[in-house]
Amino acid sequence: MKPPKLALASPLAAIGVLFASTFAVSAAPLPLFENGRTDWVAVLPEGSDCILTRAANEFADTVERVSGARIPIVGERPVEGSAILFTTFADGSDDEHLLARLVDDTTFEISGNSSRATLHTALRFLKEQLGVRWLWYGEDGAFYPTLKEACEAR
Repeated sequence: MKPPKLALASPLAAIGVLFASTFAVSAAPLPLFENGRTDWVAVLPEGSDCILTRAANEFADTVERVSGARIPIVGERPVEGSAILFTTFADGSDDEHLLARLVDDTTFEISGNSSRATLHTALRFLKEQLGVRWLWYGEDGAFYPTLKEACEAR
């Protein structure tokens, strides 16, 4: 079985995939975090299964460990502000498909064609864009770099 491919918008700018330069934006996009603060919320749809819930929690927990900024997890998108959407999509495939994309300058989507694929998308984003490494199971097997700002692709 081939490893899943992560579809990322390229070329990449702020936080790797959060702000793809192929999108026309009127204002400078917000970084995912800066100096221990974030203006983003994670949106986890009501009734999400335990794997999709783990994806959002793992993402928020890891960003907090790396930056000190806690991304709140909410059940529905706020009217204003920037949101990271944790979703799944149906594509009729048995293969795992991962997608991390900027929808517009205030909406970032982390998704897959199953809840497990969405979890893998979140973990791959954390690894490739923030430099987090999981070497073996447990706290001793994880490496979390300390970052002040996430604004450029690695």
